[in-house]
Amino acid sequence: MPTPAPAPMTLPTNVPGPVVTQQASAIDPAIKPKPSAPEPTGTLSAASIRKTVARHKGEVSFCSEQAGTPAAKMQVSFVIMTDGSVHEAIEATELSDVSDKLRGCWISALKRWKFEAPKGGPARATLSLPR
Repeated sequence: MPTPAPAPMTLPTNVPGPVVTQQASAIDPAIKPKPSAPEPTGTLSAASIRKTVARHKGEVSFCSEQAGTPAAKMQVSFVIMTDGSVHEAIEATELSDVSDKLRGCWISALKRWKFEAPKGGPARATLSLPR
């Protein structure tokens, strides 16, 4: 006696899709949420910021030359931490046509810069690149 063929499987249509209840970083440790910048409460003089930018002018020029867009301009706003490091959360606004390569190069360079320690806590800075 032949065995009967299994009945085709049908899925109910009123069942909701999967609900994600874990953060992406808990599922895949390589995915890390971007930390938000701390509230800037400190101050740092414009002269001090200009001095640091001047020390890194070669990096900024190098990025522009590598990207082939020497006339590109971008404004960046970032927080300088109490140890003078640049917080990871950097806001960038294009002032002219900036390629992804150039934007990435400038932001990577900026993250490595070390500023004077601000007085009174983290301080917000805004500057235009190139400068």
